[in-house]
Amino acid sequence: VNQLHQKLQELYKHYKSGSSLNAEIGIREALETWPDNTDVLRLGALTALAINQTVTAHQRIDRAITLSPMTAEMANIQGRILKASGDWAAAEEAYLLALQLDPKFEQARSNLLNLFTVSEQPIRVLKTLENHDNFGPIGDIAKAQALTDLGRYDEALNVLNRIDDSRFQDRVLFQRLKCLCISGRLDEAHMVFAGFPKDSAFYPQAFSIIVNSFEMRDQRDASLIQVENLAQSSNPSVGLRAIPLLRRLDRSNEAKSLLEGLLKNHPDNIEVLCEVANAARLDGRADESCEIYKRALTRLPGHYEALSGFACAAIVAGRSTEAQTILHAALNQAPNNQYLLALVATLLRQTGGPYKHLCNYENYVRVYDLMPPKGYETIQDFNADLKEKLNDLHVYQNAPVNQSLRLGTQTKQDLSLIDDPVLRGFFDAIDAP
Repeated sequence: VNQLHQKLQELYKHYKSGSSLNAEIGIREALETWPDNTDVLRLGALTALAINQTVTAHQRIDRAITLSPMTAEMANIQGRILKASGDWAAAEEAYLLALQLDPKFEQARSNLLNLFTVSEQPIRVLKTLENHDNFGPIGDIAKAQALTDLGRYDEALNVLNRIDDSRFQDRVLFQRLKCLCISGRLDEAHMVFAGFPKDSAFYPQAFSIIVNSFEMRDQRDASLIQVENLAQSSNPSVGLRAIPLLRRLDRSNEAKSLLEGLLKNHPDNIEVLCEVANAARLDGRADESCEIYKRALTRLPGHYEALSGFACAAIVAGRSTEAQTILHAALNQAPNNQYLLALVATLLRQTGGPYKHLCNYENYVRVYDLMPPKGYETIQDFNADLKEKLNDLHVYQNAPVNQSLRLGTQTKQDLSLIDDPVLRGFFDAIDAP
């Protein structure tokens, strides 16, 4: 018992310090000696999750649940794993079960709030905050994001202005920048961005948002200045963000030169290697792309982006056996990822294997005639009003540069969150089918 206790303390210390791989290696050794110990299995679920091995994490927490009564802690761990797997509905059930077992388990409540934020359910975020007001600055940041998503920009900025906690400065700045950009206050957004800490984990994403905002409002010169200035950043993550933006802004040669410079200065950076490999695939050099991904995975085994990129390159190169092996490893981390499932279907089609269970067109693709919403005699009458409403909401002039949309514009808000009778009528019309 003392030996087990000491081993668990040692492994937990590794896990908490961020040495997740060492903790996972230790867990595997511990499970050989204590395969049915629920403490080892619970910690093992967390270490597997920390290195993105969600299938293994599932197996361990499920085993722990079968061996002992369900606790709030186990339900909370189960929720975290389900969230990482993309199964948000099941994750919500797990968090609610944790709170049912222990109503004072605040970690589960915080995880539930985060789930609603990540899954873009702002109304549920606000309802959760109304019922429980003890989340502190994290709750205020979540509230500001929810208000931004609902188009209540002034309220969102007021919430952010009252947060006075240096630990969350970067998050507050990022959320303020996002709110100002979406609401079209670009001069103020530019000032916020100018003061953004360049070593912040949020900086690359903030960079993309500010560039995208200028571009969608047809201010190409301003967006190019941002990209070209920031492409010189010593932070490789920022430079990598600039590369796809430069390509979208018709600066492919500059993107190529930037990537060559990043590789020269950061030859062992896993993200740089993945982008070099991706560029080789896009340039028609799929075999070379595969070899570069191999180098990346040698430096960091199990890296998800390297695995998924390698799988795609291997399919393009016709290296089906490698593609199958790599896809299996990637799916172990993200079993519900639609991109990986699309690669599986592509590989099966390429090799003559059965793929229709993934692309069941008869069940998944159908045609429906929509009935006119209440208050309209014909669908044509409704479409005329819907067209007018959508034209009012499309205030951007260009497509976003950080998304897949081409030759079109998008609205500032999720249409399902706007309280408008015409838009509600559209969603009512598609509810039946």
